[in-house]
Amino acid sequence: MRRALLTATAVVSIGGLALPSSAAPPRKPITKTYTASAAPSVAGLALLCAGGLPVNEHREPFMPPAAGTLKVSQTTGVGDWDLVLLDAAGDAVAESANLGPGDESLSFKVKKAGAFTILSCNGLGAPTATVTYTFTFAK
Repeated sequence: MRRALLTATAVVSIGGLALPSSAAPPRKPITKTYTASAAPSVAGLALLCAGGLPVNEHREPFMPPAAGTLKVSQTTGVGDWDLVLLDAAGDAVAESANLGPGDESLSFKVKKAGAFTILSCNGLGAPTATVTYTFTFAK
């Protein structure tokens, strides 16, 4: 009986040494590139990204699985587009709205898993824009 107990104790001790003290390796960032498509606004820039016409918007859902940082960049090439990040309630939590043509970018610290929407709004731009997002997990 004593021999079995010593053997079990030794196996448990060795097994404990084989496991690393940290839980899991760092998670790789989540990255996606897509094309946003929307018609240029005919109603004027005042309505853009503030409850404007849906035809002038491209909505891309994003569901971060944990806390981290979301960075979004939008390249339009020609014309004016804006970029807004909406939370699950539809409220703007981050935005980039440069006046006139140019690229847009935003960054937002996500506190926990949830649902967001990346909203690209076409002011007076080309019918498409390239959007890339990267989500980096919190350490």
